[in-house]
Formats: sequence, structure tokens, C-alpha cells
Amino acid sequence: MENLIGNIAMVKDRIDEYLSLMRIGVISSVDESLLFARITFADLNNSSFPAKEVLILKDKSELYTLLLSRADKIPLEDYKLLFQVNMLQDRGDSSSQIQACQLLKSSPTAIDLATDKLSARLEINVALQPQSHSR
Repeated sequence: MENLIGNIAMVKDRIDEYLSLMRIGVISSVDESLLFARITFADLNNSSFPAKEVLILKDKSELYTLLLSRADKIPLEDYKLLFQVNMLQDRGDSSSQIQACQLLKSSPTAIDLATDKLSARLEINVALQPQSHSR
């Protein structure tokens, strides 16, 4: 199973009923039921969020394929932004991933195209995990 602990993540943190803020942090743990993830932020505060609300960057090759196959369907500004995100992902270091997430915060449609929900990634990982059979 892919270890997602330590991955850069984005969450929409609700400040009150009218205002929310997209925040970037690091996944510090995922509960055993795979329903919640604890995210640690730069100020060292951490909070628990439903896994379906936690966003992680798609694999760079998956994003690159999306850019090539759907270029005509992506608005030009989002395409440019996603291309920058993909170039930052190519660097492979965490500061570049944080910078990519910072760029994405400016466009909700780009966020949708460049990220996966943590819950979906966990479901895929569980489905791919070999079943242990006892005899």
C-alpha cells in the first residue's frame, strides 16, 4: 500500500459558516477506518479532516497525460497554471510541491483537475492490496 503519511495535502478549512480558506499541510496520520486524516500545518497546529475533503496532488505523469489529452477542454489560464504545477512536480522536492499547491489555490477548477481526494486514493490502495488467505 502506498504510504501517504508525509504527503503534502490541501484542505478547505472552514473559518466560520461563511468563510473558508484553502490551507496546505502534511498528512501526519490516517485513522484505521481510513475515514479521517490528521493534517499538520506550518504553524504546527494539526486538525483532523474527513479523508474525502483532503486533496493530494495527482501523480506528475497522470497530470501530464491530462494536459496532453484534454488541452482543448481546459481554459487557457488553467492550462498554463497546471503546466507550471507539473513542472514543479518534476523537481521532486517538497518545497516545489508546496509551491505547486500555492499556485493551485488561485483556481478552483485547476485544483479539481490537479488533485485527487485522499479517500479515493485510499480506496484504490486498499483494492490493490493483496488479500491474505488463512488455511
